[in-house]
Amino acid sequence: MTDASNPNQAQRDSSHGRDLSRQPGTESKVNADLKKSRVNSFLRSWEGRSTPIILGLILTFSSILGVVCIIQFRNSPFFQLPIIDEESYVEWGKKIAEGEILGNTIFYQDPLYPYFLGLVFSAAGTNFLLVRLLQVLLGTLSVAVVFWMGKKLLGEKPALAAAGIMALYHGLYYFELQFLKEILVILFSAVSCALGVAAADKPSSPRRWIGLGLSLGLLTLLRGNFQAILPFLVIWAFIYAWEDPWRERLLRAAAVSLGLALVIAPVTVRNHAVGGEWVLTTSQGGANFYIGNNPLADGSYAKFSFVRPNPQWEGADFRGEAEKRAGRPLTPSEVSRFWYREAFAWIRANPGQAGRLWLHKARLMIHQFEIPDNHSLYVIRQLFVPALWLAIWGFGSLWGPGLIGLWVMARRNPRAWYPALFALLYALSMIPFFIVDRYRVAVVPALAVFTAGFGVWIIQQWKQSRRGRLALAASGLALSFAIGFWPTRESQNPPGYDYCILADAYFNTGHFEEALTWYNRSIPLLSQPDIVIQKRAEAIRAIFGGDISAILQEAQRPNTTSARLADLGQQAEKLGEPNLAAVLYEWAAFKDTNNFSAPARLGLLYCNSPQMKNFAKGISSLRKALAINPHDLETMDALGNCYFQVGDTLSARAQWETILKVQPAHLAANRNLKLLWSRAKK
Repeated sequence: MTDASNPNQAQRDSSHGRDLSRQPGTESKVNADLKKSRVNSFLRSWEGRSTPIILGLILTFSSILGVVCIIQFRNSPFFQLPIIDEESYVEWGKKIAEGEILGNTIFYQDPLYPYFLGLVFSAAGTNFLLVRLLQVLLGTLSVAVVFWMGKKLLGEKPALAAAGIMALYHGLYYFELQFLKEILVILFSAVSCALGVAAADKPSSPRRWIGLGLSLGLLTLLRGNFQAILPFLVIWAFIYAWEDPWRERLLRAAAVSLGLALVIAPVTVRNHAVGGEWVLTTSQGGANFYIGNNPLADGSYAKFSFVRPNPQWEGADFRGEAEKRAGRPLTPSEVSRFWYREAFAWIRANPGQAGRLWLHKARLMIHQFEIPDNHSLYVIRQLFVPALWLAIWGFGSLWGPGLIGLWVMARRNPRAWYPALFALLYALSMIPFFIVDRYRVAVVPALAVFTAGFGVWIIQQWKQSRRGRLALAASGLALSFAIGFWPTRESQNPPGYDYCILADAYFNTGHFEEALTWYNRSIPLLSQPDIVIQKRAEAIRAIFGGDISAILQEAQRPNTTSARLADLGQQAEKLGEPNLAAVLYEWAAFKDTNNFSAPARLGLLYCNSPQMKNFAKGISSLRKALAINPHDLETMDALGNCYFQVGDTLSARAQWETILKVQPAHLAANRNLKLLWSRAKK
């Protein structure tokens, strides 16, 4: 065998008169080697470039989806109408933009997000579109931070998977649409977890530990229950790398505490300056704890007769009730302590009920269903923002693989301890209070990384043929999905209250007919619809400039035609007044015996209205309509349905077969006949 790299061998070959370049098969081998070298070079080049390209695609997807959601949301009445907590934050932000920087009372709500709004409003006016676009930018930045954290813990490819999981989380885009602090909570939770990993990477760097403290301080100004977990995270800074000298460990804990103090201390001093009390951040804790622990508590937001469920009045209402029960004026911190005592008194008196309640809240914390607070994800997605369907991940599908990934990664890699502690402690801190959709988002960035870590672990076990571990993981996943997706009473509740909020939004934006439609849809779904019935009456008055009597007044005019009476009957149906509608249809039919729509609508009313259901009258009216227009296929189909409902299958079949003779492709008639035949076979 020759060696082209050996000059002596090449010389010997040349001396024997052999030209290697002309040997049979050598040229094709050289070309093949050259092509292989080029392919390998390209693959190495692509491998080096692929990560930033794929990450760029993920971030681009997240940005575009966020913008598309905003565009679709413009058709919603909520686009220019902040509600409940949103309204409170927006009004607060406007005051800050107008120069009311400090305020004059101790903070009841967490202050960071209103100051963010105030900064935007002072720079660009009350521009709701700009706020949402900035929130899309912050949401995309959250995805990038998740990648950064994942890269430090898992490497580049799993980090891309973590970023992809974060980019497909539906809450990210849902909360980008709202004037709520959740998008900042997601961002700073990702930043805090990433900084915790970075600090563990270099324990001797005080700047990293100070940065970690700063991020935790900012989170505390967004969500008050972070106060409960701060001591544990400071302790972690001290015990991490236990083999280090105690002075270094003490320095780390002091650095985290310094970062916390730099953010929180100004708020505490401000509260004392304006309210005369040393309140760390807010005075809302006691009221929130009582909302989650009282005789009416069910796991989510409990409503009381003495509290208006809106942050603009909630604090004053809780204070008024506390002072009434205490019999004396109370300061904000005393009000908070009062409601803590009330809640603990109920827990001590009802330990079994409280224990079951806390277990239920623990399940709500990890369930797929998003309990509506200000808005309903499901109403928004169904009616206004179908792009939200592209974000497929929810909490119930993430917590199981995320928890397994957390266990595996924390055992193998001490740098994963901080995001693990962060996620677990935050989740545990929520359970004593109450659970709604937006309170859970802080753990999602960590869950995204741990879910990617779970995927890496599964691949490793598969390659090593560890079937026992794979079976155990599959069993754990199945159990987590069962817990996370098995219906709860919250997930089975009809959306009556959400429809009412939508109706209120339409009413407040001047779309009274749409408001009336959704009030009518909400009333049958509510256990106590009295207030909504009153709101419906207001919508009716807004439409007609009065009440139902406006329809009757027009109907009683001598020159009102039969066709107009039938139109008024349809309006009465929309207003939820079927009795009045029936009177108007009968009146229209009496005025003009050739009016087809009057008996047709009357027949449908008697057959379909829950309040008016009378199949005998419905069949009679529909037959009268067909006597006027015997070729109306929809009326024939309705008559067939009425016959079927009363058990006259022969007459029903005759109607549907007549329809098919005229229109063989008629969907309803074909479907009904198939149903009829299938039942006959049984």
